Amino acid sequence: MVNELPIRFFDSLIFAAEEAPGGLMALLTSPMFPIFAIMLLFMMVMLPSERRRKAEQAKMLDGLAKNDRVVTVGGLVGTVVNAQKGDEMVALRIDENNNTRVTVLRSAIARVLTESDPQKKETPKKEKSDS
Repeated sequence: MVNELPIRFFDSLIFAAEEAPGGLMALLTSPMFPIFAIMLLFMMVMLPSERRRKAEQAKMLDGLAKNDRVVTVGGLVGTVVNAQKGDEMVALRIDENNNTRVTVLRSAIARVLTESDPQKKETPKKEKSDS
């Protein structure tokens, strides 16, 4: 008798769902149910990771300091010359020889280069031949 209690409970739920028009069985057998289930699963998986990525990006942009090597979303590689806290603009030096500077939005910086990044290592300067 004790083991039959959960089975009877679930049987009564299924029986009640079958009798009620528009009940649980109607929802589960609807052709839209798989679509809504996939959308819900997608939102549960993607939203937290996107929120985490945005928080990391904001932390990286707030931590910009002078002499950081950065890459912009347009592909420019430069060194931060002026990045004041709370300022929307950042000045980058993109050419070491001519001291060429560009001002970009702080949000246009894609990432900060570290010591392990291959772009950080400067290419050897070509010597001019006298020919």
